[in-house]
Amino acid sequence: MDAQKLNYLLRTLQRIFALPITKSTFRDVQNVIMNVTEGNSEQAQQLLEDLVNEKIDTDPQTQHALYQFGYLILVAKDVFERGDFLGLVTSDTVSREDQVFFSNRIRRIDGTELHFVTDVDSTVQLMNHLLVRLSELKKLKNSKDFFKDQNDKFTFLAEGIKALQN
Repeated sequence: MDAQKLNYLLRTLQRIFALPITKSTFRDVQNVIMNVTEGNSEQAQQLLEDLVNEKIDTDPQTQHALYQFGYLILVAKDVFERGDFLGLVTSDTVSREDQVFFSNRIRRIDGTELHFVTDVDSTVQLMNHLLVRLSELKKLKNSKDFFKDQNDKFTFLAEGIKALQN
């Protein structure tokens, strides 16, 4: 890759990642790589892999500058592919006089956060809703595929619920 294209790639990646990573960030990266490789899909795929794996053959200063984008590109790809999925679920128990409730936070992979408060009744309602949704999957022909790696987790949940009943 000539120096002009390399400089364009570097400047454009800096611009892309100067902004928060969103679902379209990975598309921006793909577009700049396609521009640099003049639409050659094989070269574009190879350049993308080289950026992510830090295998750019250039002078040390430019190489160092490009290496900083490898991880960012992986994060952008993850947000593009799985941004709506859960990344973190956490909660705190909050007590006030004779009330106890949970302050819950859910963060998606794309960084979007949701905060909500539940008491015991609404927590059980949420658990029941999710259990019903999982039960619906059991009716599908290929349900074993969905549940094959979950047995230990289901056992842990069942034991936890049983302990709450005593």
